Amino acid sequence: MKRALVWFRNDLRLSDNPALAAAVRHAEEVLPLFVLDTRQTGACSFGLERLGPWRQVFLREGLADLDARLRGMGSGLRVVVGHPDRVLPELAHTWEASAVYAQGLNAWEERQQEEAVARHLPLDLHPSHTLLHPDDLPFPIHKLPRVFTAFRHKVEARWQVRETLTAPEALATPDDWAPGPLQLTELLPGEASTDPRQVMSFRGGRAAGLERLRHYFQGHDAPLRYKETRNALLGADLSSKFSPWLAQGSLSAREVYEALKGFEERLGANEGTYWLVFELLWRDFFQFTFAKHGPALFLRKGLTDALPSSDQDQGRFQTWCEGRTGEPFIDANMRELAATGWMSNRGRQNAASFLVHDLGLVSERDQGINYLHRSLALFRRETAGLTVPEPDPEVVEQCLLYNHRVLPVPGLSDAAECFRNAVMIEHSRGRLRFGLPRDRVAPVFDRYPREDFDRVLLDFTWRTLSREPLTLVRGIFF
Repeated sequence: MKRALVWFRNDLRLSDNPALAAAVRHAEEVLPLFVLDTRQTGACSFGLERLGPWRQVFLREGLADLDARLRGMGSGLRVVVGHPDRVLPELAHTWEASAVYAQGLNAWEERQQEEAVARHLPLDLHPSHTLLHPDDLPFPIHKLPRVFTAFRHKVEARWQVRETLTAPEALATPDDWAPGPLQLTELLPGEASTDPRQVMSFRGGRAAGLERLRHYFQGHDAPLRYKETRNALLGADLSSKFSPWLAQGSLSAREVYEALKGFEERLGANEGTYWLVFELLWRDFFQFTFAKHGPALFLRKGLTDALPSSDQDQGRFQTWCEGRTGEPFIDANMRELAATGWMSNRGRQNAASFLVHDLGLVSERDQGINYLHRSLALFRRETAGLTVPEPDPEVVEQCLLYNHRVLPVPGLSDAAECFRNAVMIEHSRGRLRFGLPRDRVAPVFDRYPREDFDRVLLDFTWRTLSREPLTLVRGIFF
């Protein structure tokens, strides 16, 4: 094969890039390309910009970094705006390329892109966005467990993480393919100012990703405390902060895994370092869930049988976007996102829950009795093997429906209200203690090491309620 197009997607790196490695093996010349799909840069059906200024800056920096690295190897990156199924065939015809090599992705729109391109050109896809290769899973994708715990147990029983690939030593590319350095400000004009309060500086590209990897695994022993600190809302090193570079593909999950194993060889392994792998597996689980369910995951009803009712109140939605709800915890997180482009994982969970449940823009009130049956099934599955008395079904339903609510829920049972507050304390790692001193809150959770917090907290709640006066439980949590 004389020439091949290499279509960079969420893999803006030269190392551990199976698609690039395959192209180099099979073609005499490679043509590196990134397609800025206009369907993924404009407004979505709800009128929200899909590529805001912070993401534009981060992508612009990532593409510039990749182009510089390609030029250092005698090549260069071409960036084209358009639909991949139109751009790639046109370029293949003009440059006499006989095939396209690309990263295989799992989400619905990305798969639609792949199918459209494959109708015109030979498309050689190489999965590289997950820690585990899909071919190494102990089950076919259509048999992926619906619950993460079951997924984790199955893959850990037959564990295989492939070794990372080295970058090519050189690339052969026609001189006129990418004659000059990239000029991206017109294509990605977003600008984002810095804020002195931001948790850390996020810069796109391989160099910044590698620096973050080096800092986190070589600068200190933070990974040993990861499980204890990962839910904190602030603090640059209380969680890894790898996710932007993993999403962009400037780092691969396997590179993070190898760096973690190097750390464990130097300083030892513990529950904290394991939990970093645990979170990478969560990421894989969602990626493979994309692959299994396709467009169903993006329907209004999701993977359930019931369609939630919705209240399209633009005014309330805008107050949430701007951090003007009047709830300080939610507003602080939303304002952090607006000012810095970043919000912690726990902040995202609680802000989203507040939008749905407390503002009521999407309500569960019409989901009916089937929801109760699913809730009870979930409770029994998640507490399997634990000494949990069979609870009142109504209370279980309340715990499962309202455990992420930020504000008190009128009419909630004492047990469910206790559970809701416990979740809030845990999610904020003690920052929200409802007026209690930390020494009254932390010991509760320190006494109960937990694999899955919600499952063990359910167990703790029911056991405590069964043996101690409710006033004591309220004293702990309130």
